[in-house]
Amino acid sequence: MKAHLFSPLLIMLGFASIACAQSTTAHVVGRNVSGMKRYAKMYKQENLGKSDYTCVYNYEVKIPESKSDRILKDQMILVANKEVSLFLRYSSYQTDSVINLRNREKITIQEYDSIKSLFPNGYNISTNIYKYHSKSILKERGRVFTDNYIYSETIPSFVWQMSDETEIIQGHSCHLSRMHFRGRDWKIWYADDIPLSDGPWKFCGLPGLVLKAESEDGEISFSAIWVAKRNVDILCNITEKSDFKTTREKYLKFLKQYKSTPASLMAGTVEVEGGLKKASSLPYNPIEKE
Repeated sequence: MKAHLFSPLLIMLGFASIACAQSTTAHVVGRNVSGMKRYAKMYKQENLGKSDYTCVYNYEVKIPESKSDRILKDQMILVANKEVSLFLRYSSYQTDSVINLRNREKITIQEYDSIKSLFPNGYNISTNIYKYHSKSILKERGRVFTDNYIYSETIPSFVWQMSDETEIIQGHSCHLSRMHFRGRDWKIWYADDIPLSDGPWKFCGLPGLVLKAESEDGEISFSAIWVAKRNVDILCNITEKSDFKTTREKYLKFLKQYKSTPASLMAGTVEVEGGLKKASSLPYNPIEKE
């Protein structure tokens, strides 16, 4: 069994530790033979309350290229109640779940690396979405190269076009709705027998949990592969002191710049004989186009 693929066993392991993770569980600066035995600097955690439901989604992004389209994949997890939710990479959740079965204060760098290697990442989406429904606040924490950024915005008010179409997803009869949001048209399926007005990424506001979301152009999709009612602590790592506070517009602009020309950020512009060399780009297709 490959650890990075979805399995009910790993989900239950996550619930046993009653934890949710950030994209980075520990803050590790530099590695050497002697330093590997030092304790990793683990983030402290905040309890956001008890969850009502947990859902794991397959996340797929199509990268338009000149010759053929490339599809990148990862898995994400939503842990939520009616007041607050946390949406993040499933491998990050798994890593922190294992760590929280032990003493977080006494995990060495070597042990941390060993645990993290059990749950390799898929597509490079290093983002965490927090929805504070009672305050109507949404926060996104994302990583650009080696730095973490965080911004806040009002939870979006989506304009839904309801439909009579239905589809069975993970045993739930889901209703189809459509909407336009920041440059993309979306088809959204929600289960009204799951009384939670939430979903993957920033989606929320429907009379039930979103189990599938697809952009009309077929480039982005979230599809539930496991959903269950679970009453566990929602824990998030406290990272504000190490994060750069920014705005959504600046964060997306900086992320696009990094994906387009990573070498210019990592090592400055590369000089070659006869002029400057254009940096190679990384695969990138933003969910938000505007």
